Order: sequence, then structure tokens, then C-alpha cells
Amino acid sequence: MDKFYLRLMLVLALICGIAGCTLALVNSYTEPIIAKYKAQAEIKAYQKALPEAERFIDDPELIKVVKDNPNYKGIQSLKVGLKNGQRIGLVFKVATSGYSSDIQMLVGINSDGQLYQVLILDQQETPGLGSRITDTEFIGQKAIYNSGTKKLALTKDGGSVQAVTGATISSRAVVRGINQALAAYQSFNNATNDAAGASDHNDVDATTGATTK
Repeated sequence: MDKFYLRLMLVLALICGIAGCTLALVNSYTEPIIAKYKAQAEIKAYQKALPEAERFIDDPELIKVVKDNPNYKGIQSLKVGLKNGQRIGLVFKVATSGYSSDIQMLVGINSDGQLYQVLILDQQETPGLGSRITDTEFIGQKAIYNSGTKKLALTKDGGSVQAVTGATISSRAVVRGINQALAAYQSFNNATNDAAGASDHNDVDATTGATTK
């Protein structure tokens, strides 16, 4: 009897070992494929967020500014959109806390500082409620895109953006992410304009080395 149970335990252990190895093998094969698919999908999403861009590049200096500022803690990364070698806008990848998950989105802003496109990349909000932040009725409403560079807010918070019915927290999370991207863009632009102004008023004579005003 003892030998029977011992044999049974060995067989079960062998089956479990084989199953575990098989799962590990399948995962090692599918994981890079899934990662590659996600990367390709994200590249396409960047193009949708700023369609006029011919390509996108990283800007380490801008990324550092974002990471060093707690007001932009939801911004995970950003890419500069280029056309004919000139910057025509930025696309921010943002993640903010919703009701039951982190909501990941891309926020495309053109060279005028205007919001161009918002795309929800990932969310696990309540089905039928918070999940409806991906619906055009919410994410595509004019109150979001016609705001110019102004800070967005839900109607119940004094703004003009209509929240998804029964999903105020999820709706606020999206608005919060958009606002962080807009604020960061405006901060970059202000810093660039200040630097340009200082350069215009403090030109250096190439011959004498003297500063002219």
C-alpha cells in the first residue's frame, strides 16, 4: 500500500514537472512576441496622437525635467514629433490612478500647445462604467479639444467636461492626466521662450567677444 502511494506521488510530481516546464517553454516563446506586438501597437498609437509627425525621438533633457517635477508624476515618458527635421509637437505617455486601475494614455500636443489627440492605451476600470472612458462620447467630446491651453475640469468641478455617468473618479483621472501633459508642454515652451529672449538681448560679438544688447 505504501509503495502504491509512493508511486502515485512520483507520477504526480513527474506530471507537474513536465507541465511546469511546458508552460515555461511556451511563455519564453510567446513573451517576446507579445512584447514586440505591444511595442508596434504603441508606435502606431504615437502616430495617431500626432499624425503630422514623420518620426519620433526621445529628448533626455525634457524627460529629466518631467522626472524632477512632482507636478508631473503621472507622466511616464514623452517623445518629440518631427517633420522635416523640425519639432511639431510632443506626445506624452501618462498614467493616472482611476477607480480600480491605472489608466494609461497618450496625449498629443501640437506646436501651438493645442491638444491634438488623447488615446487610452490601457485601463481596467469597472466594465460598463469606468471602462466607458474609452468611448468617443467621453474622450472625443468638444469640451476637451476646444479648451485651447486652458486647464480642463469636469462640470461638477466647475469645468465643461462631461464625466461618464457613474464614473466620476475614472473621468477625473483622464482629465488629470491631460492637464499634466498640457502643463508640462507649456512649461517647456515658456522655458524655451525665456532662453530665446535672453539670447536676443545678450548677443555675443564673434570678433570682439563683447556682449551686445
